[in-house]
Amino acid sequence: MQNDYNQSMIQKYENSVYKERLGVFKDSQLTSLGFLDLLNVKSLYASECDNITFKHQSNIEQLHIQDSMVNLKHIHNLIHLKYLKVSEISISDFKPLKKLANIVILNLNKTHLKNLKYLSSLQTLTELYANQNEIADVQLIKSLKELKILNLSHNQLKDVANLKYLTKLEQLSLQFNEIIDISFVKHLPAIKQLQLQNNKIMSVQALEFANFNELNLKQNYIQNFNPICKHKKYIKESYNLADQNTPTNILIKIQMKLNAIHNAEDKTLQMKILQTIDIQTMKDRITKSIVKQYDQLKGCFKQLINALQSQYQHSQ
Repeated sequence: MQNDYNQSMIQKYENSVYKERLGVFKDSQLTSLGFLDLLNVKSLYASECDNITFKHQSNIEQLHIQDSMVNLKHIHNLIHLKYLKVSEISISDFKPLKKLANIVILNLNKTHLKNLKYLSSLQTLTELYANQNEIADVQLIKSLKELKILNLSHNQLKDVANLKYLTKLEQLSLQFNEIIDISFVKHLPAIKQLQLQNNKIMSVQALEFANFNELNLKQNYIQNFNPICKHKKYIKESYNLADQNTPTNILIKIQMKLNAIHNAEDKTLQMKILQTIDIQTMKDRITKSIVKQYDQLKGCFKQLINALQSQYQHSQ
């Protein structure tokens, strides 16, 4: 679930009608795109094109290349480039990317990327999509301090401790890796959405005080998710908006199915703002009273939202 205020810039770029001219090339044998400067092309989409180089296209700000043979050697010539999506391409040399001084959004999914060595210098990046690759190490990612959205799903990650340095992260996707330790989450104060399904997580103790509103922990090895019930303290505080320390992100959706839960106290579901909790098909021994409490949550959630909206309007 993605909120309007959190809509990624990548969607805005791909769904908008550009004010500048747009170049679209498909199934082309073009090897030189120098003429694009004469057309004042700002946005370029190229698919199934062979041997593309970037020697003269200095005006381009948005570039999307798919299913093409690309040589990134001269990509540093794109001095105004802010958005780059190079997907479903086997790239042998990522080194030229380190010179993209103004890049804001970078999408490298399905490019056989093995590490982040040449991306660590991209200090202007706010969104990085490197899913479905072969990344096993994120040691160098700590320099990307401006990142707000990070997708490293479907890789080979085990140790992701250095993610703790990305304190501006709002959306983090790490599903389908081999992660066990998620203690880094304690250091991410801005996190809103956290995708951790299909890993090897056994403990959620690190999530005890995390401030998010969407959490996915499906298909892990979790036996006890009681620490997450600490979020219930946010509910009491949320009724009093006079407190400036009241968290703005409240957990409203949690997915826990296909774990091995055997300990879930009734108080866990006293988080009255929970909108969705999915515990389907878990091999659990959760007490029956939880079912009754969950039925009560629907009405409580509506009541809380009305109270919050009323308090907010009065504070304006």
